Amino acid sequence: MKNDKEFFNILDECLERILTGGETVEQCLASYPEHAAALEPLLQTALDTKETLDIAPRPEFKERARYQILTELRGIEERKKRRFSLFGWQPQWATAVIAVLVLLMASGGTVAAAGNSMPDQPLYPVKLATERVRLALTPSELGKAEYYAELVDRRVNEIVNMADKGKLNHMEKATERMNNQLMAMAVLVGTEEGAPGILTMPPAVPEAAPALPEAVREAPAVTVEPEEPKPGVMMAPPPPEAAAQAPLPARAGEPQKGKPEITAAPAKPVPEKAPVLKPVPAAVPSPEDEVEEEDEDETLDRRARLRLILAQNAKKHPEALRAALQRIPESARPALLRALEVSNIEYEKLLQLLEEAEDED
Repeated sequence: MKNDKEFFNILDECLERILTGGETVEQCLASYPEHAAALEPLLQTALDTKETLDIAPRPEFKERARYQILTELRGIEERKKRRFSLFGWQPQWATAVIAVLVLLMASGGTVAAAGNSMPDQPLYPVKLATERVRLALTPSELGKAEYYAELVDRRVNEIVNMADKGKLNHMEKATERMNNQLMAMAVLVGTEEGAPGILTMPPAVPEAAPALPEAVREAPAVTVEPEEPKPGVMMAPPPPEAAAQAPLPARAGEPQKGKPEITAAPAKPVPEKAPVLKPVPAAVPSPEDEVEEEDEDETLDRRARLRLILAQNAKKHPEALRAALQRIPESARPALLRALEVSNIEYEKLLQLLEEAEDED
């Protein structure tokens, strides 16, 4: 928060020096080169607005702006704890953007009136400044691409309006803005579709352990090695009578008389039981996984909506430009044909990028 206040003080000082002291943007940037990258677009926007509205910062305005900015910063800190990392914002940049937003919204009626202004009208610079601020406040790549599509639609209307009036200079500038915004949209679409790690896949469900092969389930053969003969124990010979009565030992393979023949059947192998597999518990999604899945669904929905918008605009905008060719002055036809060529080329690139992304999906 200390760094935010420091940057706000620097921005406040530069606004004071430029808007009331008559200094240039370059002079202020030279005083704070470490903040030049963040200060330059903001100071330039304020200067453009001043040239149109002749803004002079009043003490009550600065106090109100400071209060609103600090209030917004507290809200940003609270949102940062939840999902700040998803947007990749820096608090210092957010402070600067909000400061310019408050500056522009100091006269809400003026900004609202500038929304429908044309390039030949006094409030048109306010319209462009408001567009830049809103674009800076849009965090996601898809969101920026959607807003660029809206801006291109505005530029086409401006080109047609200026063509009807025969104002070639304004037509050429609007065509240049349209071309830049179409190219920026193509970069955003290509980056969002091709960037690794944009979409997070849901966690995989653990698979059950594979069944044991047939050869393992059968009981292995047990080989019993013969015992080594133990040394005999010396015994006294039997008396003659017992020796006479004792039967002679049977020969190998000959059954003994008076005793049934006993044949030992081989023991059946006892199959071993396969180990019982315990069921693997199903993965329980964590709150972080659920948030990622929701973000993925939202990204897919917004991507589909963007494709639909671009497909419609790729047809609507050239049709509007071709229709204007039938009624505009002859002197404006070359400039309008140039705008039509830019529209066709850039939309063809955009649609090709989307088609390649669909093939990869």
